[in-house]
Amino acid sequence: MTVDVGPLNEFQSGAISIVRVGRREIGIVRDGDDVYAVRNICPHQTGPLCRGKLVHGISSPAPGVMEVKDTELLIACPWHGWEFDVRSGACISDEKLRVATYPVELREGHVHLQLD
Repeated sequence: MTVDVGPLNEFQSGAISIVRVGRREIGIVRDGDDVYAVRNICPHQTGPLCRGKLVHGISSPAPGVMEVKDTELLIACPWHGWEFDVRSGACISDEKLRVATYPVELREGHVHLQLD
């Protein structure tokens, strides 16, 4: 099932907008021209994941050196700070945890989610 959740211009870049589709709350994350969809339930303790903050990943290639990973966009849960990749749903700190993500398609200026 494909669902139109609204015009692209209603979703602010660099922010999470929460939409309701049936009984599901889904966070729409816009990063420039890219759009991602993430279920608004943190698998750690069922917190409202999409009420958290968007952050970029950080790596440390050597002691005393930190680098921001511009290609890694994460949502940090507001309850306990657990971080999930918006593209894959993978948890950064526990590979067993994953948040549901949904394929997104842009058509005629609107954001469409594939919910199967």
